[in-house]
Amino acid sequence: MAEGNGVFPPDNLKAEFDGIVARYPKKTAALIPILMRLQEEFQHITTEDMDGLAAYLDTTPAHVLGVVTFYTMFSQKKRGKHHIYLCKTLSCHIRGAEELLSLFEEKLGVKAHSGDASGDGEFSIDTGECLGLCEQAPCVLVDDQAIGNITPEMVDQIIEELRG
Repeated sequence: MAEGNGVFPPDNLKAEFDGIVARYPKKTAALIPILMRLQEEFQHITTEDMDGLAAYLDTTPAHVLGVVTFYTMFSQKKRGKHHIYLCKTLSCHIRGAEELLSLFEEKLGVKAHSGDASGDGEFSIDTGECLGLCEQAPCVLVDDQAIGNITPEMVDQIIEELRG
């Protein structure tokens, strides 16, 4: 389990998860909000967490796995402390998303979709579908913050700000 104690939900999240479940008429409706919280807390969703969550929500492990593997916001491998998600759809592609992706990969030393974090554990990269910011293409989601009109010159600035 995420906390390594074999208990789901983890002790530090139990009250929060119970509150999330209480907001819905069916327990399974809390699946995505709880998965989002697990991803935020631990940077990944383990098989043990999926099994524990399935039991907690009275659903099947297959259902939980289906949700985790369908949505790109969830990862089964531990992501870096900072996650960079670059849009690859048409508007962003036309305006240089591939060049930006290459720059991020080169400067951080990690490949997109590898499931790996950079050597220092600080960064991971993915690409995916539209972020809904086509008028600001190319765009990127950095730690859940959308940034549009990205230029190659901004890549270093974004990395430096994240490294703080």
